[in-house]
Amino acid sequence: ARDGHEGLRISPLLLPDAYVDIGQNDPGIGAALEFVELLDRAGLLHEWHLYTGAHEEAYWSAHVEEYLRWYAAHWQGGP
Repeated sequence: ARDGHEGLRISPLLLPDAYVDIGQNDPGIGAALEFVELLDRAGLLHEWHLYTGAHEEAYWSAHVEEYLRWYAAHWQGGP
């Protein structure tokens, strides 16, 4: 039986949560969707958001506070 963790050398329970987001018009959307699917299949914790926007400064500026709050909460043992 394959559980999706064959290549991992540490327990999946010890891996950090991941935050993944992308804008609908980002040229990397296909890779992001594949990555999120891989995380899902592997049963790895992550938060996923698909927003409007593209791979540009306006997109990142609009979401930087969200990123910082999410990572800070996880470093502090929050949600």
